[in-house]
Amino acid sequence: MDVFTVNEETCTKCGVCADVCHLGIIDFQKNSFPKPFPEISNQMCSKCSACLIVCPNESFIHRDVSYEECPKIDSTLNINYEQCTQLLKTRRSVRTFKDTPVPRDVVLQAIEAARFSPTGNNVQNIQWLIIDDRDMVENLRKAGNEWLIIGLKSTQNLYTPLVDIWEKQIKDGDDIFLRGAPAIVSTYIEQDNSIGASMGAYVCSISLAYFNLAAISLGLECCWEGFFSVAADTYPPIKDAISLPEEYKIIGSMVVGYPKYKYKRIPMRNQAQINWR
Repeated sequence: MDVFTVNEETCTKCGVCADVCHLGIIDFQKNSFPKPFPEISNQMCSKCSACLIVCPNESFIHRDVSYEECPKIDSTLNINYEQCTQLLKTRRSVRTFKDTPVPRDVVLQAIEAARFSPTGNNVQNIQWLIIDDRDMVENLRKAGNEWLIIGLKSTQNLYTPLVDIWEKQIKDGDDIFLRGAPAIVSTYIEQDNSIGASMGAYVCSISLAYFNLAAISLGLECCWEGFFSVAADTYPPIKDAISLPEEYKIIGSMVVGYPKYKYKRIPMRNQAQINWR
């Protein structure tokens, strides 16, 4: 069976489906019905659904994706520019959290939004690691703070000047590694993947950014946690604890929880450096 056909009774031969196909694998000639290219369309279709969801008469019939699986867009939920920029500008890297567990159904709501992030040719190969077990988080917290001080003392980096301060704060009970958050959210990907290592890093990070914005709408706040991603890949006590298969690698991580404080203003940021050509 071909990857797609059209309903010839309702298709208007407008060609929009071919126009939006990012791989150009819909053969369309003026005043003719769209059709697959022999062999190549079946082989190369990424199932992105653009052809299906753009068709004005819902005449496009895809072998692997149905209209029932693609909900109609509710235009009443669209946000304006001011609402969009308010959300983006007020996103903070929050490092102070309430000692309140994050319900799993709330995390799943944020992931539901994040799974629609772009993944490069629609490969959708991102996987999620959610650590919210209190004992496990606490064990990772202890191991991570130990790793942090060991690392700062053994190498010169951006945070080296802080080692004495952080070491004292950790001894006094502060949590520099996970910032006292009740949950950790990581994206990971198979290292030998079809889109390459650099693109894999991009798509995992983009998906986490989607998660962050969705989490804000649910009353949560997040902080990108590069320390955890590095430790999960290099520090045996943490790497062994999370026990991912060797072929997978954590690309990005966030800590997430309910914020202890509310910010009242949007922070100052430098003007964008723009070069027009």
